[in-house]
Amino acid sequence: MKNEQIKQLVYPLISTTSSISYTVPSGKYTVVKSIIISNGSSADLTYSLNIGGTYIATNRTLKGKGTLIIDDLCIPLLPSQTIVTQASTGSCVMYISGVEKDYIKSNYPYTTINAVTTTSLTAIPGRTSDMMIKSIIIHNVSTNTVAEVTVLMPWTFIPQKSLNPKETIIIPNINALLPSIYDLSYRATNNVYVTIILEKVVQ
Repeated sequence: MKNEQIKQLVYPLISTTSSISYTVPSGKYTVVKSIIISNGSSADLTYSLNIGGTYIATNRTLKGKGTLIIDDLCIPLLPSQTIVTQASTGSCVMYISGVEKDYIKSNYPYTTINAVTTTSLTAIPGRTSDMMIKSIIIHNVSTNTVAEVTVLMPWTFIPQKSLNPKETIIIPNINALLPSIYDLSYRATNNVYVTIILEKVVQ
């Protein structure tokens, strides 16, 4: 399609200070498809990655000469939203790829929910139409506390999953139908960042 452009959004060397590595252009929206993070040094490093408010990592360790590949993603970004990166050394390389598309508000298919969990069960905002659950990303920002996470959609989906400090759960390409009459809800025993990405059902 003429309005789609496959792009390498972030490449290659990452700054040791928190920096905006990509900004969605005006009149466009972007869908992040894959992330590759590589450590060119023999020593361990730490890195942080935030995609439009979605926490992928906060001071996460990557072993020396290690590579992390996360594919099959669908993380949408609206115009002017950013990808923010940081690494502890200059040996961290990130390749983040995606697709830029023309942004027309009435045709934009995604709803992204970024929230901080509490111990009380929280439901996503009410909807008037059926939607597909595209992905769920859950990140424990704590450096020393194990979190216990539960997600219901509306019945048990993730039952009391332990999430270690700085650990992230990425569940891509779920493609589960969430009818408008049902809720998706979540809670955690420690403050945890949760991202839920929904896509409109086209009949």
